[in-house]
Amino acid sequence: MLITVGELGYLVYFKTQNRDYREKADEILISEPNPSFIKKEESKAAKCPAGFILVPGDSSYKTVDFCVMKYEAKCDFNGDGFGDSPSKGESWNNLKKPCPKIVSSAEGLPITNISLTDSISKLKNDESTEASAKKYCEGSGWHLLTNDEYMTIAKNIVESDKNWCNPQVPDKCGLEIGKGVVPSGHSNDKPDKALPASIDDNDSCYLTGDATDGCRSNGAQKRTFVLKNNEIIWDIVGNVWEMVDLVINVENQPSAKNAFELRTGWGWSEFYPTDDPNEWFLFDYGSLKPSDLTVSGTNWTSALGIGKISHNSRPNVTGKVALIRGGSWTSISNAGIFTTALIMGPYDNLLNINNTTGFRCAVKPSI
Repeated sequence: MLITVGELGYLVYFKTQNRDYREKADEILISEPNPSFIKKEESKAAKCPAGFILVPGDSSYKTVDFCVMKYEAKCDFNGDGFGDSPSKGESWNNLKKPCPKIVSSAEGLPITNISLTDSISKLKNDESTEASAKKYCEGSGWHLLTNDEYMTIAKNIVESDKNWCNPQVPDKCGLEIGKGVVPSGHSNDKPDKALPASIDDNDSCYLTGDATDGCRSNGAQKRTFVLKNNEIIWDIVGNVWEMVDLVINVENQPSAKNAFELRTGWGWSEFYPTDDPNEWFLFDYGSLKPSDLTVSGTNWTSALGIGKISHNSRPNVTGKVALIRGGSWTSISNAGIFTTALIMGPYDNLLNINNTTGFRCAVKPSI
């Protein structure tokens, strides 16, 4: 017996006491999946704060499922729940205008000029600033993204074919893993500033030099990345560097060499050897492990868009240095999902690199 939509409404509303009618109505109602019910069941399993996405844990990094800011940390200066932008400047300079509250939203420019831990620098008016990335995250009940969490995200991204793109074919992603390139985000200095994100995840080249036709002519500046659970994260590569909660001794940095000599001093290095005998690559990871910087066993190089490391090989100085990841709008070809720089100390907020360094927070999901 066929029942029309109109009859179904009549049955459910007027005949719910009749078992025969209830069974027919139930049969029709459950024959179609209910998206809102599915969404409710998913939200019961794991709930993230507004503006956060769920990241599957990875046993390689001893992480369990966690929530991370979908966007780089922004300043909610007006208290309306959305990120704001300064009237002038390439980003939200936290030294010039300390932020009262952070938020993860598409709107606004990312916060920069901020230390990893409590700052010891002075503002121009001699007022001390104690705002740090760790303190901002912890003040909201979260924590600064750790390097293991960053690598969990990065590994998830490179293990999804949705993030492998053909640089010669416009807007063509979904290639075999390890073929083509992983996009480098907003990293070509065009425009010469950080950018807000779009509320439309499909507008993945938003405001970049490739944005005029929505990445169709060149997707190298694609700013969105898809996790294997289909969550989308913005600007994990490019826009501003990602500060992570990992500090090492300067003298324990990785060391580099090429086919002819060991390097002493600053420079960019590949994670693994390339076909170019003059190219610097890491041969000693110091106090770090290969898996702290890239996916072990792949031997991928920057030719695949995964990035390089900027470091002081065999330094003759001591001190502390913090890891920053992904690159910024100024990194050009060095930007990449595994890109690492060992340049800034944990208390620095006045270096040139701090102008292009931001952060994001993570937190355990609620059930």
